[in-house]
Amino acid sequence: MKLSLLIINFALIITTFFLKADPIVLIAIFVATCLLFFFLISFEKKERLKNEKVLLENNFMIKARDSLLHGVNHELRAPLSRMKLDLEFIEDQSIKKSLNEDINQIFNLVNELMDIEKIKSQGIVKEPVVLGDVLKEIVETLYIDHDQLYFNSDLNLVVEGNHSQLIKLFKNLIENAYKYKTPEGKVNISLSQKNDNKIVTIMNEGSTISGEDIPFIFEPFFRVNNKNEGDKKEGMGIGLNICKEIIEAHKAKIQVSSKKGYGTTFKITF
Repeated sequence: MKLSLLIINFALIITTFFLKADPIVLIAIFVATCLLFFFLISFEKKERLKNEKVLLENNFMIKARDSLLHGVNHELRAPLSRMKLDLEFIEDQSIKKSLNEDINQIFNLVNELMDIEKIKSQGIVKEPVVLGDVLKEIVETLYIDHDQLYFNSDLNLVVEGNHSQLIKLFKNLIENAYKYKTPEGKVNISLSQKNDNKIVTIMNEGSTISGEDIPFIFEPFFRVNNKNEGDKKEGMGIGLNICKEIIEAHKAKIQVSSKKGYGTTFKITF
């Protein structure tokens, strides 16, 4: 932008010069060009400093959040273990069952947070993995109505990845797709390849996610605000955050699209 402006003004000066214009006009054009040049430099510098400040603040907030989650993980495990042992001394079986379910839910939350922390700090060990085999293994073990699930595994696509983490990733996405589909809706899972990219697409015929919510669904504890979901939302908002960490650890990308009347699609590209 600055270079173009200088070239234009330089051309004007040269043109004016050859037209034998008054020197005062030449000087005025030159001064105006210099002033505009320095204004642009100052403006761009302020914008750069502003963006750097926002980036630093965001990084600080992310580090503070991660540090808090790390502390919570370690502080919760010991008392939860003691509570599990204390439950054995409760005679009322209904109360015992209810408390045990609540403690297990908190345990699951802590374990999920630990998984996130482990992936961030240690990364993952990769090996050749056949995507179709991973998806088939998940589909066969899910307690769902398989008539409402369509899986196309014709392609033999291999990626460098961690088998157990990919199981966790796709199981979470498939279970969510099935959980939030309409009663008559189906879940479609497909494999495809575009150039060197291997793509897994998971699509359901069900409730949609608003465009405003999509950028935040992978943040920890974020819950989509949908009043029509009723008691379906018993989760803690951690599952998709784990998915994001697994995807990033595999150097993969995920795209989410949602359209009313059609459903939601998750596309993972390796």
